[in-house]
Amino acid sequence: MDGWFPCIMPHDDHIEGEENTKRKYIMTHGKYTIMGSFETYDEAVDCKNKLNDSFVAKTIKPLFEKDMNKYWPTFKNRFKYLGWISTIATKVKTEKEFRSALTWEKDGMIYVLSGKINNIFDAEQEVFSLLKLENILKWGGYNYVKDGELDRSINEVTEKPQHNVRNTSELQVYNELCSQHKHN
Repeated sequence: MDGWFPCIMPHDDHIEGEENTKRKYIMTHGKYTIMGSFETYDEAVDCKNKLNDSFVAKTIKPLFEKDMNKYWPTFKNRFKYLGWISTIATKVKTEKEFRSALTWEKDGMIYVLSGKINNIFDAEQEVFSLLKLENILKWGGYNYVKDGELDRSINEVTEKPQHNVRNTSELQVYNELCSQHKHN
């Protein structure tokens, strides 16, 4: 599932030639996976560096399990927690949570921002068009591909989120959870 729900996905940790009888899974949650939304990379790294085993085990894990148990009551009996990992994801701040690939060129550098992994194939074609200078549109100092994803989605990409809607680009989960625990 996606959005404001827990999600569990198989993790492909099979090593060639090794028998692996216990499959691993990755669990994410739209409410609790995104620790915050930041204007700069350094701000995101700062928040990421504050996360630790104790915070995840005492604060995040119980919230994940509680919500997962709503949909799968035997979840805690079937799975064992092994640990957590974190990363920083770059996303475009939009009203409708835009997740397609955006590909453009500026000052001789080609940029690809792929919201989901399956978008890389569309981005590949757009990169080739930019390299060959085929079907290029210009906007300010930016070049992008005519009929490419940015061309098709320019209105959605430029529509900023309203602050009164649930939107992952406005989340500040880490700060909210720390604030709640200070008051408890």
